[in-house]
Amino acid sequence: MLRRTLLVIFLLSVSLAAQVPSYRIKARSISELQADQRMLIGQWCRLDYEGSRLTDDGWKKFDTLTSFKHNPDFNSVYVISRYQMTPPDRASMSGSVSYMVVGRYEVGIGYTPMNDNRLVDFKFAEKDGELQIVDIDPVQPNVSKPAFINWVKAQIASTKNASDKLALQQALNLLVPPPPKPKTEEGSSSSKQTQ
Repeated sequence: MLRRTLLVIFLLSVSLAAQVPSYRIKARSISELQADQRMLIGQWCRLDYEGSRLTDDGWKKFDTLTSFKHNPDFNSVYVISRYQMTPPDRASMSGSVSYMVVGRYEVGIGYTPMNDNRLVDFKFAEKDGELQIVDIDPVQPNVSKPAFINWVKAQIASTKNASDKLALQQALNLLVPPPPKPKTEEGSSSSKQTQ
């Protein structure tokens, strides 16, 4: 009798679990979980480095990586030279990335060159048997210098506000200084006339 009851409970549990897809958990070893975390963080960081978070179209590339429905709001963008993942913690569903920061652009303030390290923490959860990023702290984008320059140029072209445009132009001048003006040769033009 006890066996029958246990069998019925087991079968009911299995059938209920099969009907609720959002609670399916993929069986993973710790090393598989860490590999999945590294892969997920790596994909996020690569897309972020390329500047994908700076545009609405680019944000669509993050759909499979995160549970976020929208790009988190940000008032600043970090310009980075590189990033390095730290090994995921065995005891939790989290991981970290260290960024080498070369500058920061803040809306309303402008661009500030810097030489700093920045640590960003990622939190994970499973949904429908797949690992996803569910939290990032802090949330500001971390982009490469070329991606940031392209974004600044696009912002300059589309911005109507004069002070915002000036701050963007100053940021661009700090990152890509204008070429020096050619020196005029005063002596060469007068020597040509005497010949």
